Amino acid sequence: MADAEGMLGVYLHLARASKLRRQPLVHDKMLILAGVRAEEMGLEPISALCRHRILTHNAHHLVGQWPTLGAALADDQFQSYLKQLRRRFSPEKTEHMLHSLGIEMGRERQAYFSDLEYAASLLDTRPEMIAGILADGAAGSADMARATTTGQTADPSRREERSARRALPILLVLTALLLGLAAAVGTVIYQAVFR
Repeated sequence: MADAEGMLGVYLHLARASKLRRQPLVHDKMLILAGVRAEEMGLEPISALCRHRILTHNAHHLVGQWPTLGAALADDQFQSYLKQLRRRFSPEKTEHMLHSLGIEMGRERQAYFSDLEYAASLLDTRPEMIAGILADGAAGSADMARATTTGQTADPSRREERSARRALPILLVLTALLLGLAAAVGTVIYQAVFR
């Protein structure tokens, strides 16, 4: 699975898994590798979204020094960091990590019309929503910068709105888990009663 789209999927799956396992450092590293791979594939929206996700929870991350990952790739400092990441997370190692987590990608990429749609789904969004997410992030950054320079806090209603948007996917996952648990319990009870 050493092809570009395959490795993009591996990195994005590992980013998602590390986020769920509350491993923010690994999450950031996988997003950098995914963002760079996306940039190399010509998927600038995915690259921008990976960078945005890193900076959302870690505003002082190295990638914040450049306006895009494409610009970062032209810098020797970033290239040195990227070389270390690629050595530490070689394709063989990342595929092993994926399998150790029980994630089987199979031919999932073929279920999507494009690499953009596939990568966006692994980032829990749709291609047409990426521009809005990035715009909201830029507006939030501008609010924070204004608040810092004026000594005020950012607009609380905007902060609450962003928090609510971030909480929605978590609530959906929890709801799905609870429904699955309820179905399993119902099946066990049904089998116990009617056997």
